[in-house]
Amino acid sequence: MGILAAGLAFGLYVFWKKNRALRIELSEVSERSIRQSETLSEAETHLSQISAVFDAIPMPVWWRDESLRLFGCNRAHSKSLEMDTETMLAETRELGAGAIDDEGQGLAAQAHQMGIPLSKSHYVVHRGERRLLNFTEIPLKGRAAFVAGHAIDVTAMENVQSELSSHITAQGHFLESLATAIAIFGPDRRLKIL
Repeated sequence: MGILAAGLAFGLYVFWKKNRALRIELSEVSERSIRQSETLSEAETHLSQISAVFDAIPMPVWWRDESLRLFGCNRAHSKSLEMDTETMLAETRELGAGAIDDEGQGLAAQAHQMGIPLSKSHYVVHRGERRLLNFTEIPLKGRAAFVAGHAIDVTAMENVQSELSSHITAQGHFLESLATAIAIFGPDRRLKIL
């Protein structure tokens, strides 16, 4: 069966017993149904493109429904949990589960209730290593309210800040131990007091 032109009705005549006929309608095609079919095809193309963009993002990204239950994620998120997306969503596995008391839904609930993006950092064990992840939940308004989130690994930045703090502390102890007076000036050319 195919579409010959908009507005044509297709039918099939079935004959039985003494030339009696029954007409069975197979379908009726209108310009509107053709436009709907084209619109659906365009929507599927756009959805495929958006999915490809999300999958190209190297950090875990997810989105939640109105009840704050996970209902989608990108490839980086499911890869970080070392499972396929369908299994992860079926088991409602969250990134940082076990390390975060409410499995991440508390931050999403607060962001959803307040209507503003919220972030919080948590240490989690990721692929056998202790990592500091900054979780962000962003409430999105539209036809249906939902929350999108992402996680950024800030372990390297935390390590650098810790090293810098240790270096500054060691420098302060060294300068305190000198018998000579030393003046330290800041970037604004003013005397710094330690």
